[in-house]
Amino acid sequence: SISTFKKNVGVISTKKFITKVKKENALYDNEDHQDAHEFMIWLLNEMSDGLVKELKVKAQEQNLPDQKLKSWISDIFEGTASTVTRCLCCETVSTRDEPFFDLSLEVEQNTS
Repeated sequence: SISTFKKNVGVISTKKFITKVKKENALYDNEDHQDAHEFMIWLLNEMSDGLVKELKVKAQEQNLPDQKLKSWISDIFEGTASTVTRCLCCETVSTRDEPFFDLSLEVEQNTS
């Protein structure tokens, strides 16, 4: 995965980074222009998945209970959206929480 470089800290050259991205995702293995938002979401997901896998391996090595592991990427970027639905007939209210890395907001023109 993209998060498994030899060093845990430091700097990676731009060329090595681009080469690794192209190897990991065929969508970016060309000279076409790509959507920056889609790239950011893909990169955050790849790094988070790789870090969580590493955390699971370490937890298994230490015989820790299986729990929901989260990476520092989730700590920084993840939020929770709550959807509340009310039944028009019986007035019953149900709530559903969903995690997200990005939240689309509608901004009206000429309001800033």
